[in-house]
Amino acid sequence: AFYFLAGIGRASIGDLKKPWFILVPASWTSKFWNMIKLDLLQTVIFSLLLIVPSVFLAQIHVGLIVVFPLGMIFAYLVGLAVNLIPQVGLDEGWDRILIKPLMIGGIFVFGLIPSFILGMIVFAVTDQFIYGLLTMVVGLGLVASILVHVTLDILKRLEFKEI
Repeated sequence: AFYFLAGIGRASIGDLKKPWFILVPASWTSKFWNMIKLDLLQTVIFSLLLIVPSVFLAQIHVGLIVVFPLGMIFAYLVGLAVNLIPQVGLDEGWDRILIKPLMIGGIFVFGLIPSFILGMIVFAVTDQFIYGLLTMVVGLGLVASILVHVTLDILKRLEFKEI
C-alpha cells in the first residue's frame, strides 16, 4: 500500500510539463525509464533488505525473495500510472478530478480485488503462502503491464500536444 502511494506521489514532479522533456532525443520508453529508474532501484533494494532476513530467520520458502520485490515494483508502477495517466492525458482540471476516482475504482474492482481473491483461493487450496502470493503478484503484474502500456501510449501523444 505504501509503494502504491509512493507511485502516486512520484507523478507530481512536473518533468512531463517542461518543454525540454519533449526535446530530449530519445524514445518515449527510455524517457519514462530514466524518470523512474532510481525509484525502482530503491524499491528493489529496500524490499530485499526486508525479505531476505525474514526468509532465513523464519525458515520459509526461498521463492519469497523473488516474489516480494516483484510485488513491490508492480504496486509502485500501478500507483505511478494511476496518477500519470490523468495528469498527462487530460487537459482540464475538472476532467482529472472526475476521471481519476473512476479509474482507481475500475482498477481496484476489475484488477486488484480479483487477483487478491484468486490469491486467497490458491492459498486456501494449496495451504502454501508462496503460491497465494505468487498468484496475487501475477495479477498485479498484469494490471501494472496494462497501465504502463497506456501510460507510454499517452506519453507518445504528448509530443504532438501543445504545452
